[in-house]
Amino acid sequence: MMSTLRVLRSFRARGNPLAFRAVALAQRRMISTMELPLPALSPTMEVGAINSWKKKVGDFVEPGEVIADIQTDKAVVDFEVQDEGYLAAIFVGEGEELPVGTLVALLVEDEADLEEAKSMAASMAS
Repeated sequence: MMSTLRVLRSFRARGNPLAFRAVALAQRRMISTMELPLPALSPTMEVGAINSWKKKVGDFVEPGEVIADIQTDKAVVDFEVQDEGYLAAIFVGEGEELPVGTLVALLVEDEADLEEAKSMAASMAS
């Protein structure tokens, strides 16, 4: 589990100028988030693309539930979550090719934190 502030600082470290504004928002109230990076779904996978999202922001997900289909170097594979929570943000669209490990979405544990996480993600994108 990772704090939202830490996630936003990692965006800032990657050169995302919008994260500076979002860090200030996150410092007002800390919420607990879980990062969902693009997983390596085969031994040779270096990049992948989200073919389709099966869940939308705000949906509750449980361990083992499929949230997206990912195109690997060889096949389309299900992306299953390992934790339960609410899908708070989706950072990449369908069809975007990304390196393994790229942050693609965030989960929050508590439904009460969902709106704040959505707001922070929106402020990062605007």
